[in-house]
Amino acid sequence: MKVSLFFDGANFFSGWADKTGRRRIGFGKLASWLVERVGGTRLWGAYYYTGVEVDDQSRDASTEGLDRFLDALEVVPGFFVKRLPRKSRSRTCPSCGALVRFTQEKEVDTTMVAEMLGLAHADAFDICVLASGDADFCPAVEGVRSLGKQVYVATWGTADLSQRLRRVAFGHIDLLDGLSEFALDATAQDAPSSPSAPAGEPGREPDSAVPRPTGEEAFIAELRRAQGRFAGGYVGLNLFVTRWESALLDPSEEERRDILDRLTAAGKVEIYQTADNTRAIRVKDPA
Repeated sequence: MKVSLFFDGANFFSGWADKTGRRRIGFGKLASWLVERVGGTRLWGAYYYTGVEVDDQSRDASTEGLDRFLDALEVVPGFFVKRLPRKSRSRTCPSCGALVRFTQEKEVDTTMVAEMLGLAHADAFDICVLASGDADFCPAVEGVRSLGKQVYVATWGTADLSQRLRRVAFGHIDLLDGLSEFALDATAQDAPSSPSAPAGEPGREPDSAVPRPTGEEAFIAELRRAQGRFAGGYVGLNLFVTRWESALLDPSEEERRDILDRLTAAGKVEIYQTADNTRAIRVKDPA
């Protein structure tokens, strides 16, 4: 039974950051665990889709870290990385006239859907695992099922799993159940900088670990995520600093405010006033 894995990078990373305590994971081990979990006999391919900055002015330390991670992931046997452009958009608030800039990764979703259906139609796999809880994939799952294939969804816990997606899938896999199997110990080699097995260790499979943004990088990454979750991209300053839950961010309000001060001084984040006189924050993308 051939198994293909499809990773929605942003969704997968977000769940990992929130639920695992940022434990490093081996993607080769993860793939093997998933194949065994769904009753497959071999991995046909693992496809990791993510949006990347294409504008040089928008690139920073966090995008360079993502590049290193993706480069390392590409050398893990069976893995194929799909880099799609992250498109900048802007919208004017009808109430206050403020210009809100945000990014979209819709090309990620559409490419995943097209390739899932295309590979199913080509009979490239018998079972596929979709690592995402996003309800936008429901039509794709139904389409793959109509071609006689089984589709499982895999998420970190169930908090971000769409119930509609769960209903149309053959089954659900909680990745937390296998964390002890594919997590890397503290002495494992740092894959983003050294993805290949060291000489003298034949048979050792290269592993990639999820990157761990910290400090300012993590603040910006989480603020982008918050902007994507709230209508119009409006993120209240007080909410984000005092109540936004994330394993990536220091829980200390004082630490978060210090980071915010540094980012606003550097012109990377801006504070603005909404129509109801609430202070909000947003990532300040280059014009």
